Amino acid sequence: KNNPFINNRSVLPSIVCGIVWAIAMNAYFMALDPKNLGVDTTFPIMSAGPQVISSLWGVLYYKEIKGKRNISYLVIAVMCSLVAVVLVSLSKFDI
Repeated sequence: KNNPFINNRSVLPSIVCGIVWAIAMNAYFMALDPKNLGVDTTFPIMSAGPQVISSLWGVLYYKEIKGKRNISYLVIAVMCSLVAVVLVSLSKFDI
């Protein structure tokens, strides 16, 4: 009755994803240190990053967004996000 099934093909990708996630979380915690970027700078970066990555997956792999007009809207949105992240990051430093 209690016989779980594990697909052998999914084990290695799962381990790799876990390692990537662990590295990203360690980098996030290091960036939270006020001597580095701090909370006010790190949070917008961590909010925009997954958004951009999932949008790229949606367009390139899953083909969720089609049409030149929709793709151009997405490109504009991604560019705005990246510009915002750069500006927030630069605000931490005296230039």
